[in-house]
Amino acid sequence: MFGTKMLYGAAYYPEHWERKHWARDAKLMKQAGFNVVRVGEFAWWNFEPREGVFDFTWLDDAIAGLYENGISTIIGTPTATIPAWMAKAYPHVMGMDDKGVRRPFGVRKDYCVLQPDFDRLAMRVVERVAAHYADDKRVIGFQTDNEFGSSRCRCGLCHEHFRKFLQRRYGTIDRINKEYGTWFWGAVYNSFDEIDLPTPACPNPSHGLDFKRFASFVDIEHQSKQIKLLRKLAPRKLITHNLMGLFSDIEYYEFCKDLDFVSWDSYPGNNTENRFADDSLAHAVMWSMKQANVLIMEKQSGPGGWTTYAPATAPGEQSMLAWQSIARGADGISYFRWRTSISGQEQYWHGIINHDNVPRRRYREVATMGKDVARLSSAIIGTEPVRQVGIYNNYDQIWATEYQHQNNDDPIRFNLVMREMAEALLLLGVDIGSFGDGQKLKDYKALVCPPLYLSNPKLVADLTAYVRAGGHLVLTARSGVKTINNKNLMQPLPGPFAELAGVEIDEYAVLPKDADWKVELPQGSIKTKRIREHLLVKKGTEIIGIHRGDYMDGLPAITKHKVGKGCVWYVGTLPSAADWRLLFQLILPGAKVDFRTDIPTGIEIAHRSAKGRQLTFVLNHAGKSQIVRLAGTATDLLGGKKCDGRVELPPYGVAVLNGRA
Repeated sequence: MFGTKMLYGAAYYPEHWERKHWARDAKLMKQAGFNVVRVGEFAWWNFEPREGVFDFTWLDDAIAGLYENGISTIIGTPTATIPAWMAKAYPHVMGMDDKGVRRPFGVRKDYCVLQPDFDRLAMRVVERVAAHYADDKRVIGFQTDNEFGSSRCRCGLCHEHFRKFLQRRYGTIDRINKEYGTWFWGAVYNSFDEIDLPTPACPNPSHGLDFKRFASFVDIEHQSKQIKLLRKLAPRKLITHNLMGLFSDIEYYEFCKDLDFVSWDSYPGNNTENRFADDSLAHAVMWSMKQANVLIMEKQSGPGGWTTYAPATAPGEQSMLAWQSIARGADGISYFRWRTSISGQEQYWHGIINHDNVPRRRYREVATMGKDVARLSSAIIGTEPVRQVGIYNNYDQIWATEYQHQNNDDPIRFNLVMREMAEALLLLGVDIGSFGDGQKLKDYKALVCPPLYLSNPKLVADLTAYVRAGGHLVLTARSGVKTINNKNLMQPLPGPFAELAGVEIDEYAVLPKDADWKVELPQGSIKTKRIREHLLVKKGTEIIGIHRGDYMDGLPAITKHKVGKGCVWYVGTLPSAADWRLLFQLILPGAKVDFRTDIPTGIEIAHRSAKGRQLTFVLNHAGKSQIVRLAGTATDLLGGKKCDGRVELPPYGVAVLNGRA
């Protein structure tokens, strides 16, 4: 993606600092091994201080000084914040809340992207930036805007565009009445003009889901306009956007189609030994967007916060988190940010260098990491993360289970179950991937699906073909409940998945958090959680787990159904991550998935490979030294030591081993 070298750098804001700092900044960056910075995403006023008056001299000078020190630039299109002159001259561009109140000027994403005046002015500044830097060899690409999806406007124009969106999607008002089931509470529409944005409180679930789709569509269309301009005016430049991992306001698969590569912002937090699970899942999801390696556009470099700040990273922890990203498929690391801001809302979002402008421990650690990244680039570039088990990701499913989480005491949310499944697999050392609708499945040894609450006929067909060809599939409770547009199906659960799973749900009941019922397994047991289902077992389906406790005592809870050359496991509850870990130890051997049960708490193991070569990354997320057993002898490319059957890691230590160890 970036040639033979990994990218390494930080977000830099020269417009925040007096010019006297720029030369020293560039020199320190060079000494830290930087070869790239990102600039400009909040600099609209600096590019256009008054309407129609443009100035690029400040950034030209900053880029020149950086390039003299071997540092290239990625420019963010500066539309994430608008200048004050726009809010004053065009007050109608400001976003509106559900009570009809305009947002005040002064924060990010405080505008409505559908307002024609905003659109006109935004495209003009993008056009000017693109044209100015189109042939500048010091600029390697553009980032569109910054972290799309942070706010949602509800002005009259949004209502109007929502109606047009629905008309394109459904065609006729009769169809929308049918898909929504508007006869309930007498909410039948005679025309699209009668449809408003849904109430935030408790909308018709179908109406609410379509609003989520619409809001995502608006951001996708806005980015698409920017990309078309950038392609037209600067066709040789790469285009990316800094996504936000497991953030779910935007249908990221569609959003990423026009990008050259995916970037994303990784802030895993601090001081939780198993916190790596969420961030590793996020890496898998981001990799799946284009099924290619990524750039970390913003990597945590210190304690974050606006009015307060989080605990600081311990010595070695910052570098370990950067190596985690590389292990999970990043071909570049850009920290956020170079220097901590002395003003504005993010004064406590710490960068590599503190407010005092003195290079201290975090800078020294970044500089050491820079040398290591440069040294190991040739071994890493060309490899990609190994993926044995695929975890299904889908934004419609996430949105639908946000509106109706079905259990007040212990919510049933698609993305929460996805995280628990991922944590269980990662604690077993399993190499996970993520897949979305229509993506290639055959390379996975097993697939696991959080509740497939909405029924997608194409997904049913794809999963069936995968299993028949020899794949192993895990389905869960609350699958096949609804149509793709969020209306309940009038058929036995798990709906369209019943034939594939070999079961029918006779009864289901949600559970309080303190429920103490279990599922008995061939060896041991797990606790039922959130919900439990009584499974009617069809011919040829094997009972694996039995409910214990209350009126479902003795009834089937977990099954295994052979289909073609493969099999389907159906789990009639939604266990905790710890209990998924036990279940996967029953499921994975049949799929011939490598796993291990002796990984110390806080240790993460990941693999990257290419034809003829493989790397094993062992990362210690704990604040204590730990010993990890290896399958054989390997060389630690990072430390330069030979490891014979074991590797000892200091607190927050990392080993990069040749081969699959």
